[in-house]
Amino acid sequence: MRFASPLLCACLFALPPAAQGAVDSRADPVIRQLLDHVFLMEFDRAEQTGQELVALDSQSPYGAFGLMVVALTRYIYETEQTDQSILPTFEQRVEESIRRAKEYLRAHPNDAEALMVLGASYGLASRMSAVRHEWINAYFRGRAAIQYVRAAVKADPELGDPWLGIGMYDYYTDTYPRFIGVLAKLVFRGNRRRGIEALHRAAERGRYVSTAAKLILVEIYTEDRFGALDPKEAVRIITEVRAQYPQSLMIHAAELVSLYEARRLDEALASSEAFMVAASSAPHAPVQLSKGRAIRGCILWAMGRHAQAEAELLQGARERLGERPTRWGVWSRIRLGHLLDVQKRRVEAEEHYRLAAAEPNYWDLRQYAKEGLSRPWKDAGPGHIPPI
Repeated sequence: MRFASPLLCACLFALPPAAQGAVDSRADPVIRQLLDHVFLMEFDRAEQTGQELVALDSQSPYGAFGLMVVALTRYIYETEQTDQSILPTFEQRVEESIRRAKEYLRAHPNDAEALMVLGASYGLASRMSAVRHEWINAYFRGRAAIQYVRAAVKADPELGDPWLGIGMYDYYTDTYPRFIGVLAKLVFRGNRRRGIEALHRAAERGRYVSTAAKLILVEIYTEDRFGALDPKEAVRIITEVRAQYPQSLMIHAAELVSLYEARRLDEALASSEAFMVAASSAPHAPVQLSKGRAIRGCILWAMGRHAQAEAELLQGARERLGERPTRWGVWSRIRLGHLLDVQKRRVEAEEHYRLAAAEPNYWDLRQYAKEGLSRPWKDAGPGHIPPI
């Protein structure tokens, strides 16, 4: 399994539909605003909006859940898992969101929206456990999540949004055991094809989760190694989403990867230049700049422009968030080692692998650095932007 992609991690949440039950009628525009802030990576504003949700209705689980979403996406996206101090806040918010949802269900049994919040809370917690390689914990949290989400559908079959969680469970519980031995020993009943169909249903019918479902489909169509790879379809979907959020670096990066995978390299390179301009003035700019340089380096490498690719990857490797490395900076250094191996510059490549292996392993990249030290990169081109 490739290292946890920001696109995937940014979309593993769902907010239930605002019709009746757990949702105050005043909450709908606030929920939409929170989603917009998250997709635009405006995390301070998202935090404020989450607090507004809490103030609107102290009994509803919405506000606590919204704040949990902000903490997760902040950890995954704002500093790309570099700032470990966010994790205790996230875990506290998981407990609060689950507590609020269960309290609401005691007062309003079988409320579809509260069941959705409870399922989504467990689902987000499961995702974070997976990111941290706590696989058993991820499994049990995920199992609880799907039980509550399915209960929400049973309580209200007309809901479109729960199909995001159902689709993700089916798809990822079918793929994870192929990569992670401990999970293969557990009982899963996922089905990749059925999961993709459910995600399309969420994209078409979801009120709040349509964009998230589309982004998950883009992830699948650019990464799937079991028959669903479809970069052209990924480009089609991400172009639609980008039109909705043209200023989002999160979505822009996904578009760059989609164009690269579809081998529309000239377009990808031109668009990456615009990404770099926007990234230079973004909050936590080193994180975004190192991401942009990693992508640009792979694009240039695929175009045969090795010297320019080397320069991009080297600069990306040098980007740091204060004293700390960035996830994409470490990855740029590993990719630089791959490129140097292709050019038969093995001694230089080994030095970059060693430097990458010496960095913290928050992102599960050390295995790739060690692989580079054990044997040279064999492919002439960069392959996928992550290697597998």
